[in-house]
Amino acid sequence: MYSDPFHALTGLPGWESQIWQHLDELMGLGWFSRIWVIQEVVASPQDPIILHGKNLYPWHRLSWAAAWLRRSGYCRHPRISPQIPNLDIMGALRRSKCKWPLDALLVTTHAKFQASDQRDKVYGILGLATEWQDETAHPAALPQASKASGSSLRVAGLVMGEIAHTLRFNPKFVSKQQFDRELDHRMGQVLELALETLADSDLSGWTARLAEVLSAKQHSLGSRDWEQICQDGAAYLCTLLTSNGSEKQAKQAELADLISLGSTNGVAEEFAAFARDYCFNRTFLVTCTRKMGIGPASAEVGDTITVLLGGDIPFVTRRQGNSWAFVGGAYIQGLMDGEAIAAWKQGDVSKTVFEIQ
Repeated sequence: MYSDPFHALTGLPGWESQIWQHLDELMGLGWFSRIWVIQEVVASPQDPIILHGKNLYPWHRLSWAAAWLRRSGYCRHPRISPQIPNLDIMGALRRSKCKWPLDALLVTTHAKFQASDQRDKVYGILGLATEWQDETAHPAALPQASKASGSSLRVAGLVMGEIAHTLRFNPKFVSKQQFDRELDHRMGQVLELALETLADSDLSGWTARLAEVLSAKQHSLGSRDWEQICQDGAAYLCTLLTSNGSEKQAKQAELADLISLGSTNGVAEEFAAFARDYCFNRTFLVTCTRKMGIGPASAEVGDTITVLLGGDIPFVTRRQGNSWAFVGGAYIQGLMDGEAIAAWKQGDVSKTVFEIQ
């Protein structure tokens, strides 16, 4: 991960160099945050060329630079543009040998890319999704929606529980070192909250679920498979457990010894970079049914986890009198593969009509 001595050894310009300012200005162009650009880059049959003034940039070089900066921990430095992760996402999708499911694409791109019409956040990536490649595939439930008025929408959905606990990942720091210290502390708090969902007989399953939530199962973006991500996650959890100086340290050290059995060949920093990049400016949450998840930064205790019929991911919604407000998409462990629809069909969950303002 990044440190000032590491930066000095790379041979890159010092932070006082204007080169970093020029990179920030380039990344500040709206092109790098438009949702439709993802499809333009990923679906291009040849290496795209970026024309900026009189300069030409082959896409693969810019993509490689963004991937290196993210992997090396540069993305949290105040001199690095917040659009660099966008480049890395597009580059990873372009390199990926398999298609992503739509829910994973939505979770990954929803907060980072912009659209003047919010529906384009779906349409802009739909052609890249696994589901789009199978002409025989149909959604588990078709949307049931109608306009309630000019400023609201009435749509059917399922209430899957309320948020019981939240921890936000939205720090603002003046230095990279301070950011790392505070974020590691926050990750420690997340771990303590997540431990409350642990059943004594389910340690390996709990470790995999936490790794799934903190990474949103984005492993198919890169070269690491799910088994390797779980090993990386176990190694990272061991690091957090053994570095926590609280009164629970002895118990956590014992837990770390058990988790370490599943961390063979795991690389803690690989998972740390993965999780920190995904969790930044989002909220770790635990529902009243003890499910872990990642939601928007504005999610609050008491908000509702909702699955809208015809939707591909859960949403955080908030009751406001007789209507509901849409807070944002979420990744909820145990609700990403049609479990809510299955529960509804079995009669375990009742359908609710939401009037969303």
